[in-house]
Amino acid sequence: MTFEDVLTLKVVSDPQLSPDGRWIAYVVATPDTTENAIAAAIWLVKADGSAPARRLTAGRKRDTAPRWSPDGSRLAFISNREDRPQLWSIDPTGGEPERMVETKHAVGSFAWSPDGRRIAYLAPRAPTPDEERKVKARDDAIVVDTNYAFPRVHVLDVSSRTVRELPLGDIAASDIDWAPDSKQLAVTVTPTPRADDGSRSDIWIVRADTGGPAYRVLVAGAGPDGSASWSPDGSRIA
Repeated sequence: MTFEDVLTLKVVSDPQLSPDGRWIAYVVATPDTTENAIAAAIWLVKADGSAPARRLTAGRKRDTAPRWSPDGSRLAFISNREDRPQLWSIDPTGGEPERMVETKHAVGSFAWSPDGRRIAYLAPRAPTPDEERKVKARDDAIVVDTNYAFPRVHVLDVSSRTVRELPLGDIAASDIDWAPDSKQLAVTVTPTPRADDGSRSDIWIVRADTGGPAYRVLVAGAGPDGSASWSPDGSRIA
């Protein structure tokens, strides 16, 4: 094996089983030595291995994080095919990808609601006009520990494509997990996005719809709490 062989190795990751258990969606990352970049595409293969794998998305950008809709009719994923990473979806039987939302910041992790009607995702707030002017002027100076780009929780209505940011204030959110009733989310929150604050995380229960308090604190303490996961009947959170 040569150095060039290592540089061109393909990497398979993020396998996702379809709701009916028949298919596996996964990511194949392929180095592009000409462009000095890594392209990533979503592939499908039958779970029983009875047929060859097939490539679902094309192009030389990065398509990652495939997630099945609860009914298995769509695959949502994150792609930078038109600029910054955004949320897209595609019919797993084939066809062209469809952009689901357009934000001025990159979309981070996301999750389908169990009823398939909404998608919760993380993204910072939209930049202010002053911040946009600085970007255009290539003014990239940073004042440390100020003006944080907080990852905020947004909820996308799949049918109307409307987006609502949940009113949680200035906290850094991560680890989204939907309740089985599709009305609440368990979210890991930290005071700021700073690495040092990762050890100060708590778990909040957040309302995904309107009405009532926006959130309640489920677990709080001096040490880190995170990775909350609802039981299927919604009676417990691990």
